[in-house]
Amino acid sequence: QIGQARRCQIIARMVELAEESFELDYGALFRHCLHDTPPIVRRHAIDGLWEDDSADLVEPLVRLLSTDTDPGVRAAAAMSLGRFVFQAECDELDERRGALIRGALERTIEDPDEEVEVVRRAVESIAYINDQAVRRIIDRAYDHGDDHMRESAVFAMGRSADPFWAESVLAELYNDSPSMRYEAARACGELELRRAVGRLIDLIADPDLEVKIVAVWALGQIGGDRSRNTLECLSQGEDETLGAAASEALDEMRFLTHPMDLLL
Repeated sequence: QIGQARRCQIIARMVELAEESFELDYGALFRHCLHDTPPIVRRHAIDGLWEDDSADLVEPLVRLLSTDTDPGVRAAAAMSLGRFVFQAECDELDERRGALIRGALERTIEDPDEEVEVVRRAVESIAYINDQAVRRIIDRAYDHGDDHMRESAVFAMGRSADPFWAESVLAELYNDSPSMRYEAARACGELELRRAVGRLIDLIADPDLEVKIVAVWALGQIGGDRSRNTLECLSQGEDETLGAAASEALDEMRFLTHPMDLLL
């Protein structure tokens, strides 16, 4: 019998291998490990199933979110349910499962005893639903006293694709926290906020590398002549990291503008 520590090492390595090669499919084993004793194994199993969009995975994930004793497992389950919320919003998941997921996420969010890490991941996942109830959830998260919760709220604003949040997202581009600037820049890209272009160009000189890169990505999502000119200059510049990010952003911009061109 393999000990717990060794099982953790094995499944962690399998998750890495599965991420490196699409040809490897450990799905059946990852599903089995959702019931394993060490919480870290269950967390790795959820991570390993990230590409699995089979509807029958909904019930195990809801069960883990609702009943697992480990907050890390519950948080991972809440995050993983996000893709199924998106499916439900696109009418690619049956209504029963969509309602099951929403109910589980809402109960998690409303539970006063739940860990902040779990609640914030539930807020991020439920953000795909665009209605007044979810707007109120995001608003409460944004007013929360915990910085990480507020970052998740801004992430959720972008994911919602709701222009209602434009002013809040634009304001957070000036936040002192690099993590918040990162989330705000990403949200501006998701919301395609043209008004953010000037500040995003400024953020390319941000002290934080991740903020720089996400600002470049956001410019590619937003598009327009000013974004394109900036990205073209970066792609030909001396900074290899920003140059590569700019080239990818230009490709994305071209695809969003003329999707058939990249197929010719």
